[in-house]
Amino acid sequence: MKSTVTKAITKGGEYLLEYGRDVEQACYRHLFLGEHLASVITVLAQYQNADGGFGHGLEPDLQVPDSSILATSEALILLRSLGVDPHTALFEGAIEFLLGNYQPEGKGWPFVPVNTDQFPRAPWWNYDPDVHSSRHNPRPQLLGDLIVARHLVPENLISVLADDVTACLKKDSGELQMHDLLSYLRLSRTSGLPQALRTALELHLPGMIGRNVETDPEQWSGYSLYPYQVVEHPDDPLMAEWGTAMLQSIRYMLDHQTADGCWEPTWDWGGQFLVAWEAAKKDWRSVITLNNLVVLKKFGAMVSS
Repeated sequence: MKSTVTKAITKGGEYLLEYGRDVEQACYRHLFLGEHLASVITVLAQYQNADGGFGHGLEPDLQVPDSSILATSEALILLRSLGVDPHTALFEGAIEFLLGNYQPEGKGWPFVPVNTDQFPRAPWWNYDPDVHSSRHNPRPQLLGDLIVARHLVPENLISVLADDVTACLKKDSGELQMHDLLSYLRLSRTSGLPQALRTALELHLPGMIGRNVETDPEQWSGYSLYPYQVVEHPDDPLMAEWGTAMLQSIRYMLDHQTADGCWEPTWDWGGQFLVAWEAAKKDWRSVITLNNLVVLKKFGAMVSS
C-alpha cells in the first residue's frame, strides 16, 4: 500500500506541474519540492486587488474579478494553512478588506459583490445583499482570521463578533450543513478564542460533525463531506472517533484518482455558462488534487500500515 500512496502522490504532482493552475503549482512546489514560500506569495498576489481583497476566480465557482468575501476567505485559508505571518502585506491587505466591508448592522459581510451576476458563476453564487446568509459560512472562520491579525482589528469588533457567533452557533447548530461545519472547525483551531465561544464550539462541534460527515462509501461519489476533510493531522483528537472512517475514505480517494493523476469535482454548474464551467472545472481539478496530495502527505504512512 505504501507504493500505492507514493505512486498517487507522484502522479498527482506530475498532473499539477503539467496542467495545474499557477496557485496550486506554486503550493505543490513549496510543500513537496521544497521551494521557498515566497513563490506562493508572488503567485497569490496576482489574485489580490488594490482594496486588499481577492477575486479573479481564485474560488473557481465565482469568476467576478472584483474582490469578494468568498475569494478572500479562500485566500486566508491558504495563507494560514501555509503558516504565513499575519504581519505580511498580503495577509494584512485581506484583513483590511474585511474591515472595510464589514456591515455592523448585520454583524457580517455580503458573500459576493453586487456585480457578481455580470460574470460566469455557479448558480448558488448569485448576489444576495443579506449579510445573514454568510453568518455561518464564512463568518466563523473570518472571526478566526481577525483574531490571528488582531494587531489590525479593533478589540470591540472581535468581542461583538465573538458574542454573535456564539449565539448563532447555540441557536442553529442542529441545522448547519457541511460548509458551515468546516467554517466552525477552522475557527475552533484558532488560538486565543474567548472562553464562552470555545466552550460553545466544544459542546456543539461533535454533533455537527456526526450529522454532516458522510461515512457511507456508497454516497462518496456524490457531493459530500469526506471524513478526511475534518481530521486535520494524525494527532488530531478527532482521530479517536473518526480515524477508521478517515482511513477508509482515503483509500476510496486513492481508488478514484484518474489515469492522468487528478481528481474530478463531484458537482457542476447545472448547464449554465458551459464554456466558463469547463475552465472552472479544470481549476477545480487543480484545487482538489493539491488538497488530496496534502492529505496523502499527512496520512499516507497510516494508510500504508
